[in-house]
Amino acid sequence: MTLSPCDQCILRSATNDDLPAIEELLADHPGHGKVQRPDAPDHHVVVLDAPDGGLAACAELVIEGRVGRLTMLAVADRFQGQGVEDRVIGVLEAMCTAFGARRLEVLHHLVAA
Repeated sequence: MTLSPCDQCILRSATNDDLPAIEELLADHPGHGKVQRPDAPDHHVVVLDAPDGGLAACAELVIEGRVGRLTMLAVADRFQGQGVEDRVIGVLEAMCTAFGARRLEVLHHLVAA
């Protein structure tokens, strides 16, 4: 079985130290705006570390009561088509369940970097 480069990526909660790398991933999409601080209440930012450094992807989830909203999902070009989106969304769905949200809404302005 052949591993894709992203099979070695680590998905984790972002920290404030990740903000420059997140902004770099989003740099080609000026209309997106800025990511909120990862430690804001009911606001979650996850990142997927690339095996060779930098970010393979990042996503922003806001949980409001029984609804989780995926407000941003960015995947680096070199990781497109490798199932990264599905992997990240699966984790976000599990987070929604863990925090009591019954559904995950995906907003329209998702980006590929």
